[in-house]
Amino acid sequence: MFCSAMSTVSATEIRKRGNAVLLSEDDWRAIQETLNLVSIPGMRESILAGMATDVSELSNESGW
Repeated sequence: MFCSAMSTVSATEIRKRGNAVLLSEDDWRAIQETLNLVSIPGMRESILAGMATDVSELSNESGW
């Protein structure tokens, strides 16, 4: 989730007011989604717990 599926970005522009990095719109949206999710209290822990859950323990019911 934390940008692991993103493509490599190699375009960098150096400017007097700071460097700039060019990336795809899909990558930018993925970063924004990740930041949004981890800003929700308890969401990070919930995601990590879900990732650590064995597939055999999963249910077909959403629970919400």
